[in-house]
This record gives sequence, C-alpha cells and structure tokens, in this order.
Amino acid sequence: MTALVLAPAPEPDHLRCHAPREEYFAWVRATFADAPASIKSRRYLYNRFLKHWPDLEDWFAEPLLVRLDLHGRVAHEPGKRIGPSHDAGPYLAYLSLVHGLRLDADYVLSRNFDSLFVPKVAAGLGLDLDLLDSFSARMLQLGYAPVSGRSVLTWTFTRLLLMRGDPDLRAIRLDDLTALAEEIKRYCARPEAGFVRASHVSNARRRMPMDQLAEIYQKACLTRLHGVHVLLFNIGQVPEPPFNGLKTAELWRTELTPPETPPALAAPVTRWLSGRLQTSDRAESVRHSRDAFRSFLRWLARAHPEVDAMTQLERRHVEGFMAHLHEHVNARTGRPLTARSRYTYLSPLLQFFRETSQWGWSDVPGRPLLSRSDMPKLPPRCRGSFAGPSWTASWTRSNNSKTRTNEPLCSCCAGAVPGAGRSHG
Repeated sequence: MTALVLAPAPEPDHLRCHAPREEYFAWVRATFADAPASIKSRRYLYNRFLKHWPDLEDWFAEPLLVRLDLHGRVAHEPGKRIGPSHDAGPYLAYLSLVHGLRLDADYVLSRNFDSLFVPKVAAGLGLDLDLLDSFSARMLQLGYAPVSGRSVLTWTFTRLLLMRGDPDLRAIRLDDLTALAEEIKRYCARPEAGFVRASHVSNARRRMPMDQLAEIYQKACLTRLHGVHVLLFNIGQVPEPPFNGLKTAELWRTELTPPETPPALAAPVTRWLSGRLQTSDRAESVRHSRDAFRSFLRWLARAHPEVDAMTQLERRHVEGFMAHLHEHVNARTGRPLTARSRYTYLSPLLQFFRETSQWGWSDVPGRPLLSRSDMPKLPPRCRGSFAGPSWTASWTRSNNSKTRTNEPLCSCCAGAVPGAGRSHG
C-alpha cells in the first residue's frame, strides 16, 4: 500500500482534560443500571484509553488514522475497527456534551456515534429527545420520508453538537452550519478521507477508487446538512434561507414579494415561500403561489394602505380580496376570471394561513382567515380521452334533433369537448 501522509490534528483552542474516574463511572452506573455488562465494558474502555493517553492533549496531537485505529490497516481491508482510541468514542462524546470538550471535525466526520440518541444515553448527555421528535415530525411535513428524515437530523446534529461541545439543539445557528459545510469540503479533500471511507462502506462499494468514495461522502454530508438547514429555517431558528448552490436561481426566486411591500408583510410570506422551495414541492407550484401572493399584496396596498404588518390582517381584508377577484376582468380575454383562476389565487393563501397558525409563527394572524368553503366550486374535469385520433365530425342529439359538430367526442362522457377541435393557427 502507498504510505499516507498522516496529518496532525488541528491546534487546540484551550486546554483539554479527562473526566475524573469517579465522576464518569458514576454516570455509567446511573445510565446503564439495567445492563451490568455495559457498565463493566465502559469502565474497561475508559481505563484502557487513559493508559494510552493519560494527557488528552497528546491524543488530539496524534495523526488522524492513529486516533481512528486505522494506522495499521491496508486500503479496503474488511473487518470491524477496534482499538483503544476507536472504542473510546462513547467516552469522548461524554466529554464533549457534559464537559464542553469540542471535538475536531476530522474526527467526528471519520466515525459513527450510533448510541448518542438512544433514550437512556441521550438523557444523561443532556439531549432533548422530545425536541428531536418534534423536529422529525416537522421533517415529515416538509416532505422527507420518516426514516431518512430522522437520519438526516441525527447524523447532522451529532456532528454539530460534538464540534460545539454543547447538547443544546436550540443553540445551533447559521455560523455552525456554514462552518460544518466548510469542514466537510476540507475533510473530503484530505488524502486520508477516501481511505477512511473504504473502512466504512459495504463490500459492494469497497473496491471503488478511494477518491470516488470521498466524493460520494461529501455529497451525502452536504445533502444531510442542507436538510437540517431547511428544517431550522422553517421553524425560524435560522432566519437565513437555505440554498443548495447547485443551480443559479431563476429571477423570480430572488423577488418573492413586490419590492414596495412593507417588511412586516413581506417577511413571513418570503419565509414561507422559501421554505417550500426547499421541500419536495415542484418549483412551478411555488411560483404559482408566489404570483398569487404578489397579486394579493398589491391589491392590499391599494385597498388598505394602512395595513403594513401581517398580524394586522383580518377576515374582512380577505373577503375584500375575494370580492375583487369576482369583479376582476382579465385584461387579455376581456372576461371575468374563471372559477379555476380564482381558486389558483386563493389556494396558496388558504395553505399559508392554515400552516403558519399551526406552526405558531408570531408574525402572522395566528388563525385561518380562509376555509375550504370559501374556495370557488370547480367544474368537474373530464377524465376520458377523445374518441378517435382525428377531428372527425360527430353527431349528438339535442332537444330530439340532430346537431352536427366538429368537436371531438370524449370517450368518458360521450359529449363534445368545446374548443378542442379549433385551429390555433
């Protein structure tokens, strides 16, 4: 195997010390009171780790592969990793979340911490599992699958918390997300990254080139991080909207509300629309919602210029907008808006008021100002197909007389489809 350059760990930002033996052993006994074997094992692993590195600063100064117990292995070697440093992972997580020890990104990105969110362990580390459950429920609302959505949270939060040395999920801010993104990119460019990944992945991918494994890992990490940013933005913990950086945003995305809209009106609408852009909603669907809100906000500025905050909105304002839609004449056709057009304008407002009131946003009315009964009744859509590939003449009976029509027949309702046979040339 080609020898790897073993880069040392980053310089420490403050003195790092071990937890006293009596304190850690007491925590282990309390946490694993029903599992004597776990108590014995963790005490043994603690003693072995301190025997090798009585000064914790010496452990941090070791090359990464030594701290991962991978320095004696060859590339793609199968088998579980074992050793005094690797097996001390749960103790180091305790040091981080109980004593505030900040673990470096290279270490936390190189290994798993599977037991961190096990209920009896999480409670002793100060982790709020009820809060995590509420985050998982919100991920479901945002369109993530149950298992993958929670996996996105646990993987990302584990790295963020251990790097911060703080179990408080509510304390995470944009700076933490940005720092982790940069660390992921830096880590995956390291020569050791592919070698470390080769010790993790399944046998089916173990023979991939190591640089390719690092690229795959970087993409997966950034995708998980993006998912957490979407969540924290939607619950208001991080005010800055996420952006995946893979494509240039279309122009309409940069101006979700009219420029002249008062900030207290524009902010919750922008936040809601930006959140939808980060979920499984199609961009075109979000654009229709954006157009509906721009129409509503422009009408509101003309009809009620005194309203400059979303919290001032009342039912009477929405009723006024519905009346406006009924009276509005389409400039292109010269006709009133169809029921379907009015539905398209009102549906995003209905969803916005319902969801933001359920989520407890403080800068919105906090109650639904629209209901399903307000929505225009739509004519049923014909689900059939045209009877025949060409525009052949068909015959229908009307008032007991034969009427010739050049409209194609619908195979579903046996009726002519108005306008379908007209030339658009």
